[in-house]
Amino acid sequence: TTPDATEALSVADSVVVLIDGRILQQGAPEDIYLRPVNTRVVRLVGDPPMNLLPGTVHREADMLIFEHEAMRQPLPPGLARRIEQGTRDSAIVLGIRPTAIDIHDPNRPANGSTISAQVYAWEPFGKYAIVSVKIGADLVKIKTSRTHPFEINMTIPLSVNADGLVAFDDGTGNAI
Repeated sequence: TTPDATEALSVADSVVVLIDGRILQQGAPEDIYLRPVNTRVVRLVGDPPMNLLPGTVHREADMLIFEHEAMRQPLPPGLARRIEQGTRDSAIVLGIRPTAIDIHDPNRPANGSTISAQVYAWEPFGKYAIVSVKIGADLVKIKTSRTHPFEINMTIPLSVNADGLVAFDDGTGNAI
């Protein structure tokens, strides 16, 4: 028994996520990390926990696109199918793992689509750093191996690895 989710995921064969006296999820650590059942579990798991961005989805040609006030993200086909089958509403919460966000060199042109973000905080931890950025009004944490200093308020280009995305119902918070 431990209140530390990171410790539980690293040493246990099976984990029970207990919140307010209720079991919300039980399973192998990989299942809880990769397939959280709701946003309450997400807020406990990970170092740092998954980022949650509210937005809407809509279809453009053969792709489902997530729209946030300050970003557009094409969704991978498997996730798009689950969203279209799992919700009638276009409002969702997109979960993005901190390790699924790449920081591009701001002095070089980026290949493909990028998200513009403003550095809010930079926390170096030796082999990696946590960079907190503002995407629109939302604060997003990125875990990166790039450990050089980031200046506060500088604008940096980001891209998202679609494999690090999870969708949640905007109303219930349950995974789609």
